[in-house]
Amino acid sequence: MIQVCIRCKVEKEESCFNKKRKNYSGVRSICKDCKAKEFSDWNRERRLLGLCLQCGTKLSEDRKNLSNCLNCSNKSTKCKKRNRVKHVLNGKCMRCGKETEKFISRCCYICSIKSRIIRLRIDKKDRAKILESLLNEPKCGICGALKPSGRGDWHIDHDHETNRFRAILCYHCNLMLGCARDNKDILIKGASYIDLHKAQKDESPMVLAMSVV
Repeated sequence: MIQVCIRCKVEKEESCFNKKRKNYSGVRSICKDCKAKEFSDWNRERRLLGLCLQCGTKLSEDRKNLSNCLNCSNKSTKCKKRNRVKHVLNGKCMRCGKETEKFISRCCYICSIKSRIIRLRIDKKDRAKILESLLNEPKCGICGALKPSGRGDWHIDHDHETNRFRAILCYHCNLMLGCARDNKDILIKGASYIDLHKAQKDESPMVLAMSVV
């Protein structure tokens, strides 16, 4: 099976992608080479700035040649999991530490939105606009629905080429654009297809009545 990587735009074999069961194709949308390059660039940037690779804090003079700060190196995987569970039990967000009632993956609503924005690689200029539109009476940019409907929360729609934010969409409208592959011609043909069959449905009783007469 051949798939196109969304970063390098090159057609590659399925073996060049890491597996992901949730995706329809069964593999991730980014190839292994692009993922490795992204991770190495991220690590290199933090090393040049003298930051801890895990928490991002400034490394002390005695740990300048090491990759992690003293706190991160002392924390084991079990400690991290324990701390996360402790935060949720105390009703606090794992990231910002603020008390919250609504948890999304052990984070408050605002922190979960911020992590989604970073994951989607949306332009920094639009990030404040997204938060404002989600927190102040959000509605779908296509159908105007006041509730996200379907599965999950509101969807952040953006241009995959420029990474610029477009609008907040409900589940069904976001799915419609995704199935149409952001192609305007497919959506226009779909609308004309509905009109055609609706017209045929309206005409059918008249045709039946004429045949009886």
